Amino acid sequence: MGFKEAVSTCFSKYATFSGRARRSEYWWWYLFTVLSYIVVVLALGVVSFIAKNPAPLLLATPVIWILSLAYLLPGLAVSVRRMHDIGKSGWMLLIGIIPVIGAIILLVFCLTDSQPGDNQYGHNPKLKGEARSYRGHQDTPGMHYSQGNAGRNVYGTGHTAGAAFDGSTRSNIGEETVLDSGRQMRARLILNGRQYSLSNGRNIVGRRGETSQATIQIDVEDRYMSRQHCCITIVPQENGQLRAKISNYNNKNKTVVNGRVLEQNQEAWLPNVCDISMGHTTMKFSM
Repeated sequence: MGFKEAVSTCFSKYATFSGRARRSEYWWWYLFTVLSYIVVVLALGVVSFIAKNPAPLLLATPVIWILSLAYLLPGLAVSVRRMHDIGKSGWMLLIGIIPVIGAIILLVFCLTDSQPGDNQYGHNPKLKGEARSYRGHQDTPGMHYSQGNAGRNVYGTGHTAGAAFDGSTRSNIGEETVLDSGRQMRARLILNGRQYSLSNGRNIVGRRGETSQATIQIDVEDRYMSRQHCCITIVPQENGQLRAKISNYNNKNKTVVNGRVLEQNQEAWLPNVCDISMGHTTMKFSM
């Protein structure tokens, strides 16, 4: 993320404390605030020098105070999102009240790289465009694409994050999932006869609630299902078909696919039909 994009993002998320902010967003924002203070002081100093009157320079202090108030909320918001990005609560910022040691700990936190994959605070901001088309080796470590026989698209994975939970016993290394071409699919979750349609791109699935920010809210009274439990990403293919992958939101309540536990920060491709358990609730995934 560049300087302009970071500043624009922080202003657009002026008082948004949810979600995650990568290191570049955080540090570019604070460079912007420091530079704005310097520009104000220099500008007023130049005006005072040209006018040979100290009055304009005396305005520097109140102007800086006004800017500080304007920057307070976005600065606090991006700091909270930075903590979220490394998997920590925004309340960790209170460590800063500890003299010297607190400042050092916060500096280390703010210099720490993003937590891999999704966590309980949202999607990894380093991974842009999850719904992008996967061609060749584009943007997807460990995944390859090849054109199979009879017009079939064959996808393989080279690590457990790309393993398909289809109940097979074959090795994860070099594992292939074959999708027949020419069949239109619509992704959905089914629970007790009720269908929850999944849209292309990221679908945050969780338990329905007033404070839930899930895009797919499951109407159950299962307190073991988190309000943002997992993420199911629907990826359209060039032949009109769909692929789906699932990632855990790093919550304490497990996500289980066809009897296999999805580890924290793990991503896996889903078969066309499978059982997904969130907490004590098991749903059918179909595509």
